[in-house]
Amino acid sequence: MAPDAYSSLARGTLLADRIGRIPGVAALRTAYGKSTSVWAAHDHEVADTWWIALSGTVSPDYNSALLHGPDAPDRVDDVLRRIKETGRPATVALAGAGLAAAGRLQDEGWVLAAALPFMYGEPRPGAADERVRLLQEDDLAAATAVLARTFHVPEQSAAACYHPGLSGEDGILAWGLFDPELVSCGIDVQVGDDLYVGWALATDPAHQGRGYGARLVGHVDHWYYHHGRRSSLHVGSTAGARLYAARQHPVVEHWQHWSRPRWLLGA
Repeated sequence: MAPDAYSSLARGTLLADRIGRIPGVAALRTAYGKSTSVWAAHDHEVADTWWIALSGTVSPDYNSALLHGPDAPDRVDDVLRRIKETGRPATVALAGAGLAAAGRLQDEGWVLAAALPFMYGEPRPGAADERVRLLQEDDLAAATAVLARTFHVPEQSAAACYHPGLSGEDGILAWGLFDPELVSCGIDVQVGDDLYVGWALATDPAHQGRGYGARLVGHVDHWYYHHGRRSSLHVGSTAGARLYAARQHPVVEHWQHWSRPRWLLGA
């Protein structure tokens, strides 16, 4: 998908008065798949109707795929084979026409684990927060620990996001809010000319409920607004969805997330 496709979606035609008729949603799904390159070091491939992103770590949150086209029932076997080869837990998300693959996943013993919101945002001017800055290399260990504690994932999996060298990668910005230690962090992956995708937004459990996540997102939105990017994408956790909804980031659609029962139970 050409980069200018993201710009045309963002400038007035995307939300269709925010009532759910969203042209170009397939391009947004593809853009999200491209952004998974930030952590999918083991296996990463993006096509027009599907993508797969495998970190090879032990958390299903960072071994995932999305099927969203009419070829999903034919594609699912290849995706499941690649997941099996990692020997790691994973999730497979279905959206749009890809929902037709649900029966095939059921046949393989997979179950529906969750339906999570795929959200779109338009950054707005606000105010810079003096406690927010870009993370440096020596901040990444602290960010890994915050992410691991927030989502109860092993530090090995969290480190797939906040990995060494992250702060120097083109098109990737990692942010932190310090008070005075790192209390909230997040990663943005820039896709095309206009769009950025949010990953690994986390506020340390010991500091939650104080507005740190909202302050971090507000600063980042302000920064991107003044640096020419007008669109953002997120798949929201329960807390994340509330935060983005409060900033008037609407839900584009919900993605069905499928996994194996033993993985959901941590076995």
